[in-house]
Amino acid sequence: MTFQVTYDEGIQYNKVFYSTSKTRKSKCLGEFYKKMDAVSKEIKRIYKQLEADRDEAEEVFVDAGNDALAERFSSGGYRFDSEKWSNQRRTNCLANMIISEEIEDKKNDMLLLIEEFFDDEVLVEEEGARAWKLHFSGGAIFVDDEDEQRPVNLDQYFDGEELEKWDGKNHDTLEKQDWYILWEKQEHAKYKTEGSGNHDGDFDESDIDMHEGLLTYRGLPLDVPTEEPNVWSDEVQLHFEDGKYESVSIKKKEKNKVPFGEGFIYPDEKKYCFMKRSAADVVVTNDSGTNFFTFTPCFGEFKDEFSDLDKYLVNYVKESKQGWCDVDIEWLRHCHYEINPETKELGEFLESSGIEGVYLEWNNKTEEFDEREDEDEEEEEEE
Repeated sequence: MTFQVTYDEGIQYNKVFYSTSKTRKSKCLGEFYKKMDAVSKEIKRIYKQLEADRDEAEEVFVDAGNDALAERFSSGGYRFDSEKWSNQRRTNCLANMIISEEIEDKKNDMLLLIEEFFDDEVLVEEEGARAWKLHFSGGAIFVDDEDEQRPVNLDQYFDGEELEKWDGKNHDTLEKQDWYILWEKQEHAKYKTEGSGNHDGDFDESDIDMHEGLLTYRGLPLDVPTEEPNVWSDEVQLHFEDGKYESVSIKKKEKNKVPFGEGFIYPDEKKYCFMKRSAADVVVTNDSGTNFFTFTPCFGEFKDEFSDLDKYLVNYVKESKQGWCDVDIEWLRHCHYEINPETKELGEFLESSGIEGVYLEWNNKTEEFDEREDEDEEEEEEE
């Protein structure tokens, strides 16, 4: 007897890029890390100079302010309150009042470097310096397809010291960096353990635990989605040593694609994508029973004149010599298959989604298809 355990809540994925001896040797991003370090070093130099000049700069600011007040309000005798100004400086409230435009320019240079070296493919495929996941609290444990959640106390794991230490350790590491890029993605789904997710025997809540931010069952993390996750947020940030950060827009890599038939071949991925409303899922019902197929124009039996679905269906009915025939067509918004780019033969089906339904019936007199109302609409009219 086997069973499957799932955790129904969200996961936060964190991936960080910063300079280490290992990342600087990366074939793809080695040069990037070195250039970022060089700019960061310049920022540190400018900050050091700014700190050295801060007292004098603040005096210039106060003197210029007093002169401006005296000139603008000659009868008021207005001026800065020297005592309050000193108190504000002492409590560090004015620490960032005077900034350097040169530092802002250097930060912008770092953003431009990210734009030059990064795209969505690099973001996913490059290892980075550090990566970790965290389960969100508030979810529930389910077994198999049961509607009722199991009464398991999960607060003990989310409120425990281990999670706090693990999350704190990661953030402590980041705070030591001169700069780092943080990719943070939050999503929701039901999550099982790796592989089939099946376990032998009977469910035992004592087999639930938490390790490095993730709930586990029998030592395996519950981090494999059982369905397409719902993405809550997906953000990339560049963090600077001064504690500030900027959001980063990552460009999408232009994929190599070759027009062919009613869609495109993606040679690098060995994938074929039909254009919207070109492929269709078809159900044919007649005296012989029900036959289902996916209409894939320009491939297999759907070539030449039969790349037109209407002509294919008319020929299908005539050859089968059936007295009647009903056809349900669901045109597809997208339809993807594996493909051999050299032989241009379709392989395994990958995914699809419908966009519009059409319902037909064969007319023996005209030897053409007429539109028919689907059964649901007919039942509604009868009611």
